[in-house]
Amino acid sequence: MRIKILLTCLVAAAIAAGCKGAGILNGDNVLKSQNAITVTDNALNPNTATVAVGDPLIFAWFGNNTRAHQVEVTGPNSFDVKSPSQTTGNWSVTFPAPGTYTAKTLDFAASASIAVVTK
Repeated sequence: MRIKILLTCLVAAAIAAGCKGAGILNGDNVLKSQNAITVTDNALNPNTATVAVGDPLIFAWFGNNTRAHQVEVTGPNSFDVKSPSQTTGNWSVTFPAPGTYTAKTLDFAASASIAVVTK
């Protein structure tokens, strides 16, 4: 529930700021978002992303996942966070510092490289 409220607030803030390409994630319908990665049964898509420090990267469980998936994001300064194991829904990560981070699934071999840049 907190993630849905956070996502709603982020979308409202992006609209208020006139942000182009912020996108909206809604269940299985992922409208284009420059800061989103979809999680499916066999992939993280896209497998590269670029976000600014302090901006969220949204992971959206998309399609007909036949089993729950968990994503782990690691990076500089011992950064290590894990999503809940889920088949649907969204989860977001906000990065505290620039650098190269890695997202990987814990139940199958998929990964994504995330470049975090200074605003």
